[in-house]
Amino acid sequence: VCVYPPGDCGEGGIVPGNYGVCQPRPTSCGTATPREICACDGRVYASACEAARAGVSIGSGEECSGAAPPGTIACGSYFCDAISEYCQIVEDGHDELFKMPTRRTCEEIPTTCMAEPSCDCLSEAATDPREGDCSSAPACTRGESGSFAVQCLGDLY
Repeated sequence: VCVYPPGDCGEGGIVPGNYGVCQPRPTSCGTATPREICACDGRVYASACEAARAGVSIGSGEECSGAAPPGTIACGSYFCDAISEYCQIVEDGHDELFKMPTRRTCEEIPTTCMAEPSCDCLSEAATDPREGDCSSAPACTRGESGSFAVQCLGDLY
């Protein structure tokens, strides 16, 4: 299977000139972390390993529009638990020549925020060097479902 950076799907759109890396297809996924992902074929798989077993690379949420499993929110290539996680979107603050692709990850809502999650609490956690990856003041949005997304600049190297 040819593996590309998440969301690239072999089109070279995220990392120009990236032709992927050939890897053998996994024969089993027993120890794979169960994190549902969107694959380049537009289907949702139980894990990145299951997508690789099917011979497809990790896609982006746009590939699987409307296919977010119940109780989840799309976050780049992944689906976050809508109650216990938020989508952290970190953009590289470097000049265009050295800029890394934007990173989208599911992060656990910190224990200190769980009683009453809010943008203020999550923004504070995202800039805390012990918990978050943001090096600038983040922008936080709350979706209709009550889910959160925190977007900021960070050092992706």
